[in-house]
Amino acid sequence: GRAGGLAARLLGAGSPIAGDGLTVRQLGRVVAWHVPARLFGLLEIAILFALLGLPVTLVNVLFADSLLNAAGFISFPIPQALGVFEGTIVYAFDLLGYPSALAVTFALARRGRLLTISIASVLLHLLSFSKPRGRPRPPADWDAEYESGHWNFLDSTREMGHYEIIAAYVDDLTDRPRVLDVGCGHGRLYRLLQQQQLASYLGIDISTQAIHQAQVLATDGVIFAVRDFETAPPPGPHDVIVFNESIYYAADPTRTFDGYLDYLAESGIMIVSIRHRLKNRRLRTAIHRMQQPAHSTTITNDAGERWHVDVFSARR
Repeated sequence: GRAGGLAARLLGAGSPIAGDGLTVRQLGRVVAWHVPARLFGLLEIAILFALLGLPVTLVNVLFADSLLNAAGFISFPIPQALGVFEGTIVYAFDLLGYPSALAVTFALARRGRLLTISIASVLLHLLSFSKPRGRPRPPADWDAEYESGHWNFLDSTREMGHYEIIAAYVDDLTDRPRVLDVGCGHGRLYRLLQQQQLASYLGIDISTQAIHQAQVLATDGVIFAVRDFETAPPPGPHDVIVFNESIYYAADPTRTFDGYLDYLAESGIMIVSIRHRLKNRRLRTAIHRMQQPAHSTTITNDAGERWHVDVFSARR
């Protein structure tokens, strides 16, 4: 970072480069990823040499790899160094005394790998911009699971962390809020929120059995209701809307997120808690593209389970 800033000043950059440079930890992570990548590159060359019946020695492999790296540096303006890598391989094989036909075979095999990875990367990138689909479930499934006690683990200490983060955000960022808890289940979150000064609380869930279990917590200004949060959302306005591990059960999670922003009060907040899983990553990324969170907290329990809790401000 400092070297880059010095180079910028010497070249007459109009404004200083932002950033504090790499920390030792960040540098260690870069090295931890870069070194294995370089080793796999050497391994690829060695495998291709072996498949072509050429002698596999450390000197030959390093020599070919060094020439390819040099060609990449010199030809960086050319997309994928098209033609440059192939010419470099032919030159390297000539220096090593290997047949030119094998050089072309080597170059085409390596080019095939580069193209395959490039195409796959582009497709994955396009896929990341596609709308993530939700995982809606029929009410009968939820009722059966709540009746069997399947969701009682939500009351355990392993789940406590992300509930407490949500409650802390409500306490710190609002004053006597009107709270809408979307997918409230049997009232686990409200048991933490009831210690705060709330103007009102409305918990909704598609499961009749879950709401039946939560009704013991109902008091004046505290309501639990059976409601499908997609087809019959409470219009508000609400000072706090919470989606605690419930947003991905909507058929169209991003549309649901966007729609509920309209039900926030002018200074309201929406809290979205999402469990850290590969299938949930695209959804969180899509939501962040729609609106950047004002606050974010990631919490991990003793079992290594992780949650991301994001706070979004009302739409201006």
